[in-house]
Amino acid sequence: MSEASQRAGAQQRLARAREALLRAEQRAGVRGTGHGELRRAAARASAPASASLPEAASLGAWQVLERDLDSGWSGVLALSGSLWLLLALAARRQSTHGWCAVVGGQDVGWCAAAEAGLDLARTLVVPLSGRDARSRATLLPGVVGALVDGVEVVVLTSTVASGLSHGVRRSVQARARERGVLVLLQEAWDGVRRVQARVTDYDTGGVLHVLGEQSPGVQEMPAGYLVGQEWQVRDPRSGALTSLRLDAQGLRVLEEETVRGAHEPAAQPRPALTVIEGGAQ
Repeated sequence: MSEASQRAGAQQRLARAREALLRAEQRAGVRGTGHGELRRAAARASAPASASLPEAASLGAWQVLERDLDSGWSGVLALSGSLWLLLALAARRQSTHGWCAVVGGQDVGWCAAAEAGLDLARTLVVPLSGRDARSRATLLPGVVGALVDGVEVVVLTSTVASGLSHGVRRSVQARARERGVLVLLQEAWDGVRRVQARVTDYDTGGVLHVLGEQSPGVQEMPAGYLVGQEWQVRDPRSGALTSLRLDAQGLRVLEEETVRGAHEPAAQPRPALTVIEGGAQ
């Protein structure tokens, strides 16, 4: 397929997603056409990080994810323990022409998302702040369904993923497989593919805090603060491990750490996206 036809296909899917989102909002009585919930994050990002699927005992958990995403694997994938790595997988599927949608996103650091490789100029954000539980429950199924129909990758943050009923979850799983779309979760649903991550080492040079929805007196750290951070990624199904490090060249596998990490004591969970004390932003 030519580059021009790829771009045209992505634009057509985006237009369908916008139309479906608008219809979902109007059915729920949430917003008019002039005040749609959909908005774009503005800014361009850097090149995507690496990604793959199971069955090769010689491959680590991350390499398997890379292989699978590159071969077009679709469906629902839950990666717990690191929102940054989740966004790196989203960037992998987004690639150079695709679109990504983030539903929720109040706890996403967009500077970190750009460093993960996500092109923010092709990222749709559907925020949920200010919504009561009832209006969210009414709106969400239609919004998520429309996005699965319209973009290449959909990221559901924790509040969104946990707020969908079991019936809607099953529908999203089936729809994602049928449409060839990747849906990424911060926390697992029953029956979906799971991967676990934990931070094993980092040195940001600052005082770190979890970035919450309303964290007063903090601001997001500037570009480059994640360089030097390390993760261990584990597939609970196969037991495969991979140790990763983010350096100036990007995300890379620490081959010698993949085996050694299995024998080290578990570290305390660390926030994947962090902020440094300072004025409110």
